[in-house]
Amino acid sequence: MSGTSPAGSATGPRPAAAPTVSPSGTGSTTTGGIPAAARVNSVDGSVEFVKFLVAEVNRAHTTPSAVILDAYFTPGCLGCQDLREAISDLERQGERAAADTWFVTLVTPNTWSPGHATVVVQIHQKRVDFLDLQGRLVGSMAEADQGFFLTLAFDSTWRVVRWQQT
Repeated sequence: MSGTSPAGSATGPRPAAAPTVSPSGTGSTTTGGIPAAARVNSVDGSVEFVKFLVAEVNRAHTTPSAVILDAYFTPGCLGCQDLREAISDLERQGERAAADTWFVTLVTPNTWSPGHATVVVQIHQKRVDFLDLQGRLVGSMAEADQGFFLTLAFDSTWRVVRWQQT
């Protein structure tokens, strides 16, 4: 099975047909799907963006479609390419995650100044099966806990500049 995160393990998402909803449950979204709360240049906005991003990582793995994440990464984002490549591997091999695998357990703002933020996110990665195009089991991913340190920049919306494992 392919599909590894920057931490070296596969990740998973919600079905592509599912509507984009704010992770905080508000349901308020923009045309592009980013919830209004995640488009604010503030500490809270950066936290909401990270929650939304994790949901999009899940969606990218279940679809699979690496293109889903392109709008959320700056060009040259350090660490983002590993995640994107893992999802691209799933696409090439005709595989997808059968369900969401990443669940946010904690998001902690680290630093913030107008236009810039660093955020620590703790993820619980559930065990999930990976399926081929016919729905046959081709592999699975083990349950694990992971932490990431994200550096964000704001230019009309938040984007990831650097994605690091903690």
